[in-house]
Amino acid sequence: MAGRAHPHVLIVDDEESIQDVLSMVFGRAGFQTTCAASVAEAVENLSRRPTHLTLDLNLPDGNGAQVLRHVRHGRLPIRVAVVTGAMELGLLAEVSRLQPDHTFQKPFRPAELVTWVHETTRQRPHSSYEMGAPPVSSTSTGELPCRI
Repeated sequence: MAGRAHPHVLIVDDEESIQDVLSMVFGRAGFQTTCAASVAEAVENLSRRPTHLTLDLNLPDGNGAQVLRHVRHGRLPIRVAVVTGAMELGLLAEVSRLQPDHTFQKPFRPAELVTWVHETTRQRPHSSYEMGAPPVSSTSTGELPCRI
């Protein structure tokens, strides 16, 4: 990844434990993280210009399809992985039409998401969007705080 900004993952999940685990795992892999627990927070945090988005479908103020629709209709250069335990066929069909880059079924192994970010980072074309991403910052433990 020489010459490219480090991946920045926006973690969208209303379960704090999932946010914490993913933030820790992504942080150890050298990725910057931001967390959101709702559709509103997710849309607001898109301004932080993440390179990747992990997206739960069941959120307290709507569903993840609303966030994915915002990303796709805005033509934002963000790789999106839906991470869900949702079984509602209508919602899953809606999400499928919006073409997420990958779907992970809960329960999942966090290492699978790290691998996905690494693989899709290598596949991404070099863009000025990535060059403007903020640098990675870490604490002494190598973990990145998720709460803002």
